[in-house]
Amino acid sequence: MAKPRQEANSRGITILRTPQDVRDWLAAHDGETGWQVDEFVDGTLHHVNALVRDGRITPVQVGRYLGPLLGLDAGRTLGGATEQESPFTAAAHELNERVIHALGSRGSFVVHTEFARNRDGELVVLEVAGRAPGALVSELARLHAGVNLEVANLRMQAGLPVPEPVGQDVQAAWLWPPVMPGTRFREPGPDLSGLKSSYEVHVRRAGREGNQSGGGLIGASVLLWHRDSGQLADDVERARDLTWFS
Repeated sequence: MAKPRQEANSRGITILRTPQDVRDWLAAHDGETGWQVDEFVDGTLHHVNALVRDGRITPVQVGRYLGPLLGLDAGRTLGGATEQESPFTAAAHELNERVIHALGSRGSFVVHTEFARNRDGELVVLEVAGRAPGALVSELARLHAGVNLEVANLRMQAGLPVPEPVGQDVQAAWLWPPVMPGTRFREPGPDLSGLKSSYEVHVRRAGREGNQSGGGLIGASVLLWHRDSGQLADDVERARDLTWFS
């Protein structure tokens, strides 16, 4: 997998599946700098988050991504959701502790580790960040565990106290519907109000004014939450199928 070192939202990534793919990519990018090449791992994508305070690790939440994080520029809706406590989440927190101990636990900061669960059930670390997570994952933590990870990270940098995470008996999810070239926001109206989960929708400027670029952009941020994980999952699927932009 070839990816640019300075980009975001999985833009510019190419999956090279054959030796010929590698040769073609090298020929197309001959002499260029600013690229890195990683092993491609096939599996489901997840993340695990924790607070680190002078060596003390406090688990916050485990989440899953609703699909590959590739394809926003081609119209794929990205998203993620919290995971209920289970042997899998316990294994994810244990993995995160091993990652933190390996890289260092001095100081106070948030750790966001992304990993894949491959077909053999093995948890494979993909990347680690000593910062709050992106997208709406910090908001999921606020709803799910009572701690907004972005706020917590800023408070720790400022030397201010951070509350302990406490389960709120709420599951949460986020969606990033993309706005494609030549389209703008279309109010889903009754279809959206028919969801049984609570929700918030924030429409980006490009979504309201229309996307004039050559690819898809983040057009809206959708936050959903419910005490019943099954109902939340149903509502997430309904929200993914709505026409957000036309």
